[in-house]
Amino acid sequence: MNWNGHWQGTNKLWFEPGGECHQSPISLTANAVRDQLLEVAYEWQYQNQPKIGRLMVSLTGNTAAWYDSFHFDSDLWVCDVEQQAEGLNLSGTYPAPPGPDWGWRITLGKDLGQFLMRMYNITPEGEEALAVEALLEKKDGDG
Repeated sequence: MNWNGHWQGTNKLWFEPGGECHQSPISLTANAVRDQLLEVAYEWQYQNQPKIGRLMVSLTGNTAAWYDSFHFDSDLWVCDVEQQAEGLNLSGTYPAPPGPDWGWRITLGKDLGQFLMRMYNITPEGEEALAVEALLEKKDGDG
């Protein structure tokens, strides 16, 4: 799958299922390095404040690292990667003291010239809720 390019679109953010949807523009650049590593850099906004995110995904192994200045601002989130026909599935957990760890899942996919990034929050009981959805189109003039 060819991920390379500059993409732009709309980012949607939910804090709870059925809650208010916060929308903002998002721009994303993806670059596959020698078909071994996928680098993804994106910029979006929350309440008119700029936010950034970075993903480094192994395309030959099964790990990835993620940083987002809104979701995981204090550290890198290291997670598992599963390659699927429709794209990449990144999954792992994060601490939620004083309770048990919660899960987080990121999917990256491309279909009909669009780049789709979704993020899901997963309760300790395994209930999954869409937290972020970014649908992006390739920028004009970007092959």
